[in-house]
Amino acid sequence: MTCMGVSQTSIVELRIVLQTSCGDTQRSQLHDQIKSFKSKTPLLEEKKQTLLYKNLQLESKKQALSTELERLNEKLSQRSEAQVECKIHQVERYHGVLVRHMGLMKQQMQGLMKRIDKTKLQMTSLAQIMSEIRQNQTRQMTQQD
Repeated sequence: MTCMGVSQTSIVELRIVLQTSCGDTQRSQLHDQIKSFKSKTPLLEEKKQTLLYKNLQLESKKQALSTELERLNEKLSQRSEAQVECKIHQVERYHGVLVRHMGLMKQQMQGLMKRIDKTKLQMTSLAQIMSEIRQNQTRQMTQQD
């Protein structure tokens, strides 16, 4: 029951008591109480209206804060998405640079492998020449003896 309901019930009960068995003193006291309740009713109504108004204000503020929170969350997610896009772009750039460098390194390694093969051939031919020189020297020594 609301405050309003309590007041109305009390007033009705007081009237019933008044109409039944009461002395003049009691009737005047009860009549004063009825007047007091009636005078308090507008105050209660005013307080009720004030509370309703404050409730509406709070609901409005709650809605505004909720909207602001959603906007900020969206803004944060947009920043995150933008940062992710930026990082993806950086990774793609670095990947391109790495691919180019790896291509250059592969070319350099192929060049080095060719040089190594040439050097091996030269060493093999030098080894053959040295072998022939030794054979010639041993022949010459054997012929001189």
